[in-house]
Amino acid sequence: MVVVAVAGGTGGIGGAIVDTLRPSPHHKMIILTRKVPDTPRATDTFVTLDYSDVDAMAKALDDNNVHTVISALRVFDPTSSEAEGNLVKATAKAKIPKRFVASAWGIQYADTTPVGQARGRTLAELRTTNLEWTRFDNGFFLDYYGPPTLKSYMQKVAWAIDIANRKAGIPGTGNEPMTFTYTFDVAKFVVAALDLPKWEQLMYCYGSKFDVAYDPAEKLEKGEVTELPFNKNAADLPQKVLEGLMSLWGLYALEGKYDMPTDKALNKVSTDGADTELLDMSSSPQECHYSPDRPDWMDGGEKQDEMTRRLKAQVKQGKERHYVQFLPIGGPLPNAANAAKTERCNVFPFLFPFYAPSMIQGGRAWVLDILRYNKTMFHAAMSLSTYFFTLVLSSENMSDYQLCRSLQAEVLAMNQQESASLLQKVRAMQSIAQQMFLEMAMAKTNESSMHLAAATSIFEDILQASKVNDRINMTKIMAELERPSWVPLSNQRPVWKTEQAALRFYFAILLWADIVSSTSLQTVPHLRKYYPDLISHDYGSTATDGLLRMEEYVGCEGWALIAIAETAALDVWKQEEQRNGRLNDEALVKRKEHIEGVLQDGLRSLDERCSTQETQPQRIIQSFYRSSDPRHFIKQAAASRIWAHAAQIYLATVTLGWQPDNPSVRESASEVLRLLQELEDPAILRSTVWPFCVAGCVADVSQEKGFRDLVVASGSLRCFGRVGEALRILECVWSRREELGTEWNMAACFWDNGRACAVAIRPA
Repeated sequence: MVVVAVAGGTGGIGGAIVDTLRPSPHHKMIILTRKVPDTPRATDTFVTLDYSDVDAMAKALDDNNVHTVISALRVFDPTSSEAEGNLVKATAKAKIPKRFVASAWGIQYADTTPVGQARGRTLAELRTTNLEWTRFDNGFFLDYYGPPTLKSYMQKVAWAIDIANRKAGIPGTGNEPMTFTYTFDVAKFVVAALDLPKWEQLMYCYGSKFDVAYDPAEKLEKGEVTELPFNKNAADLPQKVLEGLMSLWGLYALEGKYDMPTDKALNKVSTDGADTELLDMSSSPQECHYSPDRPDWMDGGEKQDEMTRRLKAQVKQGKERHYVQFLPIGGPLPNAANAAKTERCNVFPFLFPFYAPSMIQGGRAWVLDILRYNKTMFHAAMSLSTYFFTLVLSSENMSDYQLCRSLQAEVLAMNQQESASLLQKVRAMQSIAQQMFLEMAMAKTNESSMHLAAATSIFEDILQASKVNDRINMTKIMAELERPSWVPLSNQRPVWKTEQAALRFYFAILLWADIVSSTSLQTVPHLRKYYPDLISHDYGSTATDGLLRMEEYVGCEGWALIAIAETAALDVWKQEEQRNGRLNDEALVKRKEHIEGVLQDGLRSLDERCSTQETQPQRIIQSFYRSSDPRHFIKQAAASRIWAHAAQIYLATVTLGWQPDNPSVRESASEVLRLLQELEDPAILRSTVWPFCVAGCVADVSQEKGFRDLVVASGSLRCFGRVGEALRILECVWSRREELGTEWNMAACFWDNGRACAVAIRPA
């Protein structure tokens, strides 16, 4: 059994070490002290020392067979330093002792401070001996912030936070990291270190850490919270209900609802001291606002609004969130007829000019049907319609309150169930996507990225539930939403019911938004793995396989969008390989050539189909199944070419670097500009903002006017969507044309000049 002597073991950190050593079966403990306490424990062994007599101390250590000396003396000035230095000399002079722990608890003080100098003299003395020695860094002692009931031998001192008097003086910003360790935790580490075969001259330790997770607003919006083990058996509510309630508390906390106003509080009326102090309630330190003296930013005005926005992150100020019953499916909402008609006949075609399903497919009738029962989409449609016709930005939030309430209701209703139905998931995804459209049209916030993430998450849930033999099955999804009642005898595409048509539309738009978003974020498209099971490659004829023909929704055929997605993935791969110093040029060229081949083959096939289309007369019965606009195919073909040429520019910048003078880049930019000028349709320009921006970024001086004129020709509708913001990106890049080197890339263009540029080309 090893004998351990603790100097200064009657108080402070020494007291904690002594209490921890007592029950140890591997160590015999003695306490070195100048004076035996008045009421010592009968089981403790005390040895009195004169710290000025080195020889006497050495003899006392040998007489008691001491192997290890732990110093817990208070070393803070020359006198206390001399005492510990003599203890080091005595330990080294004695025959038995082998190890010494210096009293340098907490942290390492600078040599220019009295404490640092005092401790430094001890360490210097130890370095002259043959003893194995160490010291412990543990940060700041947590004992100072505990309630009176917390066991501790530390002399109380208030630093930074005076809990008893409700006062704090936080150094710096309050964001600087610190380690706080309870003395009894330090003692446990010290006792454990006694059994180590070898000591380092400096050891670090800290108490048990909190496993801390921060629940962002978007997680709370879904009714999800980090699970706390205590609640597993303690709560008398069903787990799902409890999670929903806690997510609500979290959202309220982000909104500042728990920060009670003090100007009208009863604290100022009542003076009988009825308010309970924090110290009376807590068994450990807490951080909260409980003083009537508010910080200067709580001014009830601009400063408080700014702080609220920062704390709330993605949650808008003033949203109401509470539990509601499931939304009823009933008659039309107030004023729904006019708002829905405006949305379907005017706004929707402008937002999605390529989406024009034929009459036998139901046209856009599903939009009217959905607006009748989906409150979220109804309020979004009202906001869009108002903005579309007035373009008065000051009224942009007139329906935001109702919109957010409805969306919150749907999400909470879905999360309160054990398992949401497919129909509920579809409607929640549609509602979130519709709010994303509203934010895209307003072009005033960057919250659409949050809604894209939420919508794609539900998107994936829907897809995963449809798997058959590990493959996504669109037919199964459509069947669960009710099979088509009948199919035309000519084997043309089926007649989709409201929910089916809406789901296909939102699937296509989310696929497109995810691809475009990845180019500015430099991430792999989140939905990339689903392309083979969702995107149709049956171009130029009527698709009957249920897959999505992307050109019918966003104007661009699937091959061009997939090429952009693969280029975004290539960009991520290249960046990672460069960071790891293992970029293989041959592999880069091979992937580049594959994407180039897809684009070239797609353009060639498109040209062939266009020439065939011009020579074939359209029969009357076919026009019944197809779009009523005879130029619709021509517009889709032009849009696909625009996206494809922009994709070639994007691919070149990813693989070759920023080379706007490259002949192939220059040719593609010119082609994009020419095609856009031929279309002369502000709705199509709005839906091709990404290629407009990509081509414009590499345009030469002579082409600047052409890109500006496209935006000017949109008139006031340039404010409806990202067109105006896209031009600001171009102006930003053009002004720095001479500064940009080959290391520049397209994502840097999108994010240059801060947030305003970043949101311009992000559909989400």
